[in-house]
Amino acid sequence: MTSRDNGVVLYSCYFGHHEPLNIDCLGVSTAAHKILFTDREDLRELGLPDDVECLRLPGDDAKTASRLPKICPHLVLPETARWALYVDNRAILKVSPEIVIQDLELQFGNCPSGRYLFRHHSRRDAYRELKTILNKGYIDQSQYDQTRALFQRSGLPTGGNLYVNTMMVQKMGDDRTDRLNETWLELFSTTCPRDQPILPYVMFKAGYPERIISADISDYIDWPVFKFKDRRRYRREVEQSKALRQKAS
Repeated sequence: MTSRDNGVVLYSCYFGHHEPLNIDCLGVSTAAHKILFTDREDLRELGLPDDVECLRLPGDDAKTASRLPKICPHLVLPETARWALYVDNRAILKVSPEIVIQDLELQFGNCPSGRYLFRHHSRRDAYRELKTILNKGYIDQSQYDQTRALFQRSGLPTGGNLYVNTMMVQKMGDDRTDRLNETWLELFSTTCPRDQPILPYVMFKAGYPERIISADISDYIDWPVFKFKDRRRYRREVEQSKALRQKAS
């Protein structure tokens, strides 16, 4: 079996100048089709390996553009994709996608098409996650109030319904999952610009089956490879470099 003919796509996103490029997020040896979605044109210069296809998705909002492939793989991946494995730029995949899929087939048998999720062990509640991201300044008060009201009106229960989105697995080919993903992306774009707390809500609202992967996510990835202070330093360096170029011109 040669590269790109096994129906498995391993992909990540790198948009804007938010953090350093982590070329190891897709560095594992695999027959899968590797794709990095980006709005950048200089990633080969930054060391992106030749076995990773670089697909540009230009847009004015890097945060929203980065969520399109992450949340809605059916809109951007090749039609030949049977499995989609997303790995965040801050993570390192330790095993091949084929190993992950084999583990899922051992756990779930024929593996119906749809999403397979890692439960969040340290933060287990969508309501508390919403409050956490408000306190950290990731959303404002109006976004918090609007999103919490959605949760409450739907009857979303508390406890045990938060998932880790650093790595996500989806078996392609299910229209119900595609519709779920599009609703998820719409709410991210219009209501709450953080994807993690919205997923439990859209799943509950749609009556979507919860397929929890029994393996711990740490069995598959190392995360994070750099911390928030590294991100802040990177952004300062980008701004300083930009200021120097503007001064020189």
